[in-house]
Amino acid sequence: MNFLDICPLDRPVRSPAATPAAPVILAAPARASDEDRLTARPDSGGLVRFAAQEIADADGRIVGHDLLFRWNAAMQPDALVPGEFLTSALLANALIDAGVAGQTPSGRLFIPMDEPTLMGPLADLVTPTLGVIELTDAVAVDTAVLMRVAQLRARGQRFSIDGLRHLDDPRWLLAPYADVLKLDLVATRPAQLAPIVARAVDAGLEVIGKRVESMAGYQRLRELGVTQCQGRFISPPQDVSVPALPGCDAAVLLRARRLLADRADTEAIAAELSTDPAIVMRLLIVAGRQCTVPPQDPPTLAALLADWPPALLGGWIRVWLSACCHGHGAAWVRSVRGEVARYQRRLGDAASGAEARGSLWQVQRRLCSPKHYLKTRRYGG
Repeated sequence: MNFLDICPLDRPVRSPAATPAAPVILAAPARASDEDRLTARPDSGGLVRFAAQEIADADGRIVGHDLLFRWNAAMQPDALVPGEFLTSALLANALIDAGVAGQTPSGRLFIPMDEPTLMGPLADLVTPTLGVIELTDAVAVDTAVLMRVAQLRARGQRFSIDGLRHLDDPRWLLAPYADVLKLDLVATRPAQLAPIVARAVDAGLEVIGKRVESMAGYQRLRELGVTQCQGRFISPPQDVSVPALPGCDAAVLLRARRLLADRADTEAIAAELSTDPAIVMRLLIVAGRQCTVPPQDPPTLAALLADWPPALLGGWIRVWLSACCHGHGAAWVRSVRGEVARYQRRLGDAASGAEARGSLWQVQRRLCSPKHYLKTRRYGG
């Protein structure tokens, strides 16, 4: 099962002359439907899931992985969910929860997106330090899409094109902004393979052969000069289950999102987010992994967030609203809140001063660090 098996979108390719629409890069203010919607929850064992499929080079070294969505429970909803939900779950489960568990796949990570997700705030999160945005064949080509891809590329994002099967496909217009082309051995007619590879090489694209099911397919790729491949002949997708991190407080995230949409200052947004230890822990994880130059020793949470673009913070808030609002780990959250409150009471009247706020943040940062969280889990704290 792959991304398009779960969330198929069969739409005609539109002309590049279509009327452009302004890309959305900030989450919209919360609506009632946002607050009431169901979000991803861990299964009964407190586990979250995803899958990864290896990409190997000619020497058999694993150089990357495709990330694939998996439901957290065996029972799946009757209706398909929007593509943004799938991407949110992948980012949360495979990068945040799995990162703390030490099970994030190695190498370049290819993260699939459909068109609405590409046009929304989640695409801003997939910086080169996290992975490559995979433009599936659910992404039609029009002026708005080209503008969005060009905008993200100018910021440093990297792209892979998946689903090109012939030379007349309008999706070749995405080639100037991409780094990789995924060549589907099963869906592409044999006569088209060599011309597609030749055009991709001329465009400066790295070619990865996908759905390599046999030695014959592997040898065909080698004859074409394609040295990276994936498929069941190399390795089937591997399902991964990891312990879920404590769930976030949806009310806190919604209030922070409103503040962000109202262009509130960083101090106000940080003050709101700091009330939930589960959110603070995720902010620390993202800062350590995603920010180009994270502060080495930020004196406050506001200082940690000071250089974050609004789209970055807004995108992660959206991810956590979709995939991380659940009751798992509530006892740990209550314990940390209690420790922070007791320390704040010990500070007394000095708690309002800058030095006291810095001292309070240092305590909170230690209590909310993944290292401290794992220690409390290990020893039953």
